[in-house]
Amino acid sequence: MAKNTTTITAEPGKQEILITREFDAPRFEGLPETGHVTLETMKLEALPGGRTRLIAQSIFQSVADRDGMLQGGMEEGVNDTYDRLAELLKKL
Repeated sequence: MAKNTTTITAEPGKQEILITREFDAPRFEGLPETGHVTLETMKLEALPGGRTRLIAQSIFQSVADRDGMLQGGMEEGVNDTYDRLAELLKKL
């Protein structure tokens, strides 16, 4: 069974969520070893007109880890997720 853990930290009063993920690399092509960690942050900023800006950042331990995630389809997955979010928000 693959080892996959996610830790989510959110501070009251702050519009920022800290997500730390550790995953078993064989799930992703291009990453030969296990135990890779990615630091992900998402910040929500209030904008005029009732709008919100979402700023997301992923920090990898190495360029090889980043490249392996991209080769494994991360970019397509992120874009699909934001497309689904946009569709959901239209319904609100």
